[in-house]
Amino acid sequence: MKLNLSLKGSLILAFITITLVLVVGYSMLSARYFMGGMDTIVADNLVRAASLPLNNEELYRNTALQGYS
Repeated sequence: MKLNLSLKGSLILAFITITLVLVVGYSMLSARYFMGGMDTIVADNLVRAASLPLNNEELYRNTALQGYS
């Protein structure tokens, strides 16, 4: 069975293939950077929590949510 592809069909197939490769590639790249950023945020928060004493009065005065309490 002979496959009869025209120039128009070949161009459409090429553009669809390139588009799919770019979408998948950028999706994987953005997921990698998102997970790396979340890992950094969690690690920084853990270091900050471990370095502060538990009964620190200054902690309660200088929190980011001071205006909400």
